[in-house]
Amino acid sequence: MAAFQFSVPHEHGRSAAIEKLKSFSKTMRENMPDGVSSVEETWDDDGTLSFKIYGMGMEIAGKLEPRESDVQLTGQLPFAALPFRGLIESQLKTGLEDALG
Repeated sequence: MAAFQFSVPHEHGRSAAIEKLKSFSKTMRENMPDGVSSVEETWDDDGTLSFKIYGMGMEIAGKLEPRESDVQLTGQLPFAALPFRGLIESQLKTGLEDALG
């Protein structure tokens, strides 16, 4: 597995960011790209989202940690998905920016 990590800044405060991320995860499930078969998510009591995306025989797992001025995303990609790493990270980052915009 290969790790990835990035953050997306926002100006909403932590609580508002959590609410916006809940709509992001709903949108993500409704607009899954071709090849994605399912998305699982679990919200912790502290507002951290753990997710797993399944597709093409692979699993991408990660966490979204909302903070006061940014959202930190950390995740794991299977080695077979490394050729698509840039695309995956770009789509996740764009989706987060849109949700937090």
